[in-house]
Amino acid sequence: MTNKRRIFLLLLTACLLLSCNLLTSPTTQAPSVQEPPINVETSVSRTRAFDFAVRTAAAGGQTAPTSQIVPATSQPPAPTTEPTLGVPIVSVSVDTNCREGPATIYKDISYLLVGKTSEVTAKYKNGQWWVIKDPNNPNKRCWLWGYYATVTGPWQQLQEATQPPTPTITLSVEPTFTSLNPPTYTGICPTPLNGAGTITVNMPVTVTYIFERSAGPNLGSGSLTFAAAGTQNISFSINFLSTSTDTVRIHVTSPIDVSSDPLTYNILCTPY
Repeated sequence: MTNKRRIFLLLLTACLLLSCNLLTSPTTQAPSVQEPPINVETSVSRTRAFDFAVRTAAAGGQTAPTSQIVPATSQPPAPTTEPTLGVPIVSVSVDTNCREGPATIYKDISYLLVGKTSEVTAKYKNGQWWVIKDPNNPNKRCWLWGYYATVTGPWQQLQEATQPPTPTITLSVEPTFTSLNPPTYTGICPTPLNGAGTITVNMPVTVTYIFERSAGPNLGSGSLTFAAAGTQNISFSINFLSTSTDTVRIHVTSPIDVSSDPLTYNILCTPY
């Protein structure tokens, strides 16, 4: 082999080796910029927001409200409980009887004293009378006149009471002779004799009476008008000019005839 042939083969071999290195060497590439990961949920939310903004602008350009929307599963607040009102309580400015019904013809069965109170259970004629728990027996009820009464609490809610049947009452008139002064006298005349008594009735009535001696003229007379059951005082005064001894009684002549027990007096006059 000639020298030229050898040189040619060496050059050919070198070229082949260089070509192989170029084919097997990695190609230098420009660094790629990595895209941030897409948040699908955020992307969808932005898309909806954009779509909502477009539709809002098309409807008039108003901004959507920013107040928080309460989830549909939220429960409404529990209703507040109304406070429990107290019961009506009555007091009086004057000691007052408590009766079986709304009038003095009904028997008085109890009483309410000043400084004491009782529970009201019903009203009658807007407070002319009150049905209350008997102050002396809370298990019973009685009727209290409203004139001296003061009621506190929700009395407007009370039921209207029904008046009990009117009792059948027989008129009672009771005269009582209480004093005769002086019952005995010895001295110079003229001298006074004074008498006093009472008449008690159980209903409205007019009574006529006399101070009646067993012998001789009467010592006095009169009439009384009662607007309700009760007691009134009566009296007389007379001057004796001479000696007199007798008995005196209160005699009711109407509306019924009834008399008190008699009292005796003894007047002994000495000439002046």
